[in-house]
Amino acid sequence: MKKPNFFLVGAPRCGTTSFYEYLREHPEVFMSPIKGPNFFGEVPNPSFPQFHNNIKKYLSLFSKCKNEKIIGEASHYFNSARAPSQIKKFNPNSKILILIRNPVDVVYSYYYSGLIPNRIPISQSLRLDHPSVKDMWKNLQYGTNIRRWIKYFGKNNVKIIIFEEFLQNPQKCFKELCNFLEINDTFTPKFVKYNPSAKKKNKLLLKIIRAIPVSFRIWIKNILPDNFLTKIKLFLSKITIKEVIEKQKDPQIEQYIKKRLKNEILLASKILKINLIKKWFQK
Repeated sequence: MKKPNFFLVGAPRCGTTSFYEYLREHPEVFMSPIKGPNFFGEVPNPSFPQFHNNIKKYLSLFSKCKNEKIIGEASHYFNSARAPSQIKKFNPNSKILILIRNPVDVVYSYYYSGLIPNRIPISQSLRLDHPSVKDMWKNLQYGTNIRRWIKYFGKNNVKIIIFEEFLQNPQKCFKELCNFLEINDTFTPKFVKYNPSAKKKNKLLLKIIRAIPVSFRIWIKNILPDNFLTKIKLFLSKITIKEVIEKQKDPQIEQYIKKRLKNEILLASKILKINLIKKWFQK
């Protein structure tokens, strides 16, 4: 049975769902029908705990792979201390994709989406000693996390995409990704926006959807054309969530985030050879 040679590891709220969907459209790429199996690392996906550390179930996700050159999956392994070494041992020739984004936008995305407590002011939420808040700050340790992945896979096998650059020129960015993966770079996906910062609109329907067995989800994804699946996903998104229109960001919050993450951003800037402080904060 074939096993993955490509891992989209995060960071969360930086476009991982969109890139997962774009890559699924490429004829030379097979992506796991389940996003976020979280086989590696310390933390199972609460929606799919059966895949964590279960090699038989995990590899079954790739049983429908044919002759695709790239076999991949997308899980939020970005801040994991264990996942890089585990993946290296599992398939040392793997390629890694990391997405990063202005941390201020990421923090607000976490907040609006309810990934961190949002029934209190954001200034209070960011200072909570809460597991979700702690995990968010770990994911925003861009320099430390990027350096860990490069340590195990080398710079040539780790592709880092800055989300804002993708928004400016998605075709160019996706072409560069295809060249990194050594697949046809003339293919252009439908650049639909997936998983935006949003609030729940129909909690009951969302609960019903999430209760659908994983085996049935995989079966549906294997028998239905990708174009039709995309339409279903967008329709379900439309009726279950409402996209948030972000209010003007608080300058004090921005300064707090910048101060807290400055060393991490400087380290990431050094690795990427680009001034991220200037790119993200000096407007």
